[in-house]
Amino acid sequence: MKTKKYVIYLLIIILLFVCCVEIGLKTTVGSNILSRYEWTQKKDQLENTEISKITFYTGGINAKNVELTGSEKDNFIEYLLNSEFYRSNSSGQIDGGMAIILNSKDGSHDSFEYCGGDIFQISHNGNLFSIKNEELEKILLKYNVTL
Repeated sequence: MKTKKYVIYLLIIILLFVCCVEIGLKTTVGSNILSRYEWTQKKDQLENTEISKITFYTGGINAKNVELTGSEKDNFIEYLLNSEFYRSNSSGQIDGGMAIILNSKDGSHDSFEYCGGDIFQISHNGNLFSIKNEELEKILLKYNVTL
């Protein structure tokens, strides 16, 4: 009889633990943990991709398409890979960003957004999150980027 009682208590504790974990993953803290993991995976994916071209559109009155080449392209990729995770955007996309297109040698492409300041928005496996990097911002500001 006592064994049955302990088994029931154990099952209740396990059920409560599972519920807490499930609720925790749906909160900001849970989203940030998941998105931080997704950023690590996205960095690995970008490191293993041979990026042939980086382009963006500056916007504003004197708008133009820009392609980064040579050492500037290499620096941009290095800064991107060294960006720090900022936060999850599980509530939705930040509006008004500027798309930055990464074209790879195999013909595929990837993109992310410059959101202003040193904040960039990127996604991986359907999870949207922000990263920060002042060096990336400096490269873009050389081209008078406006949002």
